[in-house]
Amino acid sequence: MPPLTSLGNEKVAFVDFISGNPRVRQRLFDMGFVKGVRIEIIRRVMGTHMIVAVEDKRFALDTYMAHHIHVAYMNCK
Repeated sequence: MPPLTSLGNEKVAFVDFISGNPRVRQRLFDMGFVKGVRIEIIRRVMGTHMIVAVEDKRFALDTYMAHHIHVAYMNCK
């Protein structure tokens, strides 16, 4: 599955799995990035960050963290 960094603005996807070392995986889990959760890309900022909505929360992620979130892409909003 592709990483979250491969999606553009206003795209919707679902978390398939989280990669990375245990510390990265735990941090993303604590933020709500778990298998099956719906993610919406709100906006990409200068190519190095993105704002994403997870359930009722919004987060700014750098590309390092976003690259560890692998998604199943859905082509609707």
